[in-house]
Amino acid sequence: MRGGRFHDPIVSGVLWHSAGDRKIALAQLRADFDALIGEVMSAPSMLQHALAPTIDAFNAFYQSETTSTLAPWITEWSVFEAWAERLGWARMAVRAAGVDLSSPEPKALPKTVWERGEDGTGSGGDRLMVFGRDAIKLGLGLAAVIGIWKALRHFRRELSAVEEEIDEEIATVEGEHEHGHDEPEESYGEH
Repeated sequence: MRGGRFHDPIVSGVLWHSAGDRKIALAQLRADFDALIGEVMSAPSMLQHALAPTIDAFNAFYQSETTSTLAPWITEWSVFEAWAERLGWARMAVRAAGVDLSSPEPKALPKTVWERGEDGTGSGGDRLMVFGRDAIKLGLGLAAVIGIWKALRHFRRELSAVEEEIDEEIATVEGEHEHGHDEPEESYGEH
């Protein structure tokens, strides 16, 4: 396994989003935003003004991602998903303003094996890995429940034994009182 990729002919794909996925996503978003910007330039100025904050914010994000050495490693994947969503909303706003978009729909961001297995777009190997992961989670959950149940059962047994000892002690004390043994016991420390 290298860089988040699992090299196997049966089960291949990204197990987690690597720095490479982030670079691919950033390049995809840049190309899709550039296409949108080109089409917005011919749109009414009111629409251009409305989309300017989103475009400016993306340009700032892109700049920070490309100038930082650590950004590909530390930027949460959800940030890229949020930008893809904002791009979709911006394209809808442009269409709603009556502008026909000639650029193709943005490509989907790269998915992990887990995402493809969960949404059904992956191979049988992807679904098998998701099934295996879920089976392991279920097994660990059951082991935890069984462990807690055994601990509670043991605690209850110990508590019952203590309660029996207390009941025996109470019965002994009550029996002594009934037979006239009301005198206090002599303490070993006192004379």
